[in-house]
Amino acid sequence: MATLHLSPSVISSVFKLLEAIVLLTRLSTNDNERAVGEGIDDTRLELNQAEEWVGVPLGTLCDNFKPTTGASLLEVCRVLYIRVVGYVLKSINTVLEIDNQLTVKSIDIVDMPGFEALSATHSFDSFCINYADEKLTQFFTQKLTARFHHTQSPYFKPSSELPYSFVIQHTSADVEYSAADFYQAYHAATSLPSEWTRAFKLSIDPIVVAIVCPGDVTSKDFSQSQQQLQVHLPFSYG
Repeated sequence: MATLHLSPSVISSVFKLLEAIVLLTRLSTNDNERAVGEGIDDTRLELNQAEEWVGVPLGTLCDNFKPTTGASLLEVCRVLYIRVVGYVLKSINTVLEIDNQLTVKSIDIVDMPGFEALSATHSFDSFCINYADEKLTQFFTQKLTARFHHTQSPYFKPSSELPYSFVIQHTSADVEYSAADFYQAYHAATSLPSEWTRAFKLSIDPIVVAIVCPGDVTSKDFSQSQQQLQVHLPFSYG
């Protein structure tokens, strides 16, 4: 509302009405031991506070609601809520210059938590449920994001700053093969039929073939295929 340049007094009045609606809703759902309008001091004080927020003369609610009219008080809350939301919608739609002939007032630019498709027919309880769901989702997302950044932060630091030491748990030896020797070693270690050999070579990426099987490559791009290939193989010693 402040973004839409509504006056501070209007914003204050809207929030006072919402506070009154929440208070009256809570009073209307009290058990029989604390019936509305029964003359109990704390109930009367709360009703007087709601009267002040709504802007009606003091004693209006206390004098017009009997102990058995809790449901009627709840209906008043619903009507007040619809009127407040309708006023806010009208103010927003006026600023956004939305056609007043629309049967369903909506907000496309302004985002209010709990209202994915805002309309004047939303009930107060649906607002509470949607708003609570939005805030819980926001809270969960923030916690999840913070935890992810906390657990992943060491991996984004330079290696010199890592608090953990990296140790290779096995002994390795460097073995130098030519490309042809590497393929021969692979071929000797497998049991593929000879007729599969060519198909196997052709199924490999051309660059890999140039490295592993230089004798079968005719492309000029791989003319230096007899270069030595440095292969690092791990050896475990008992």
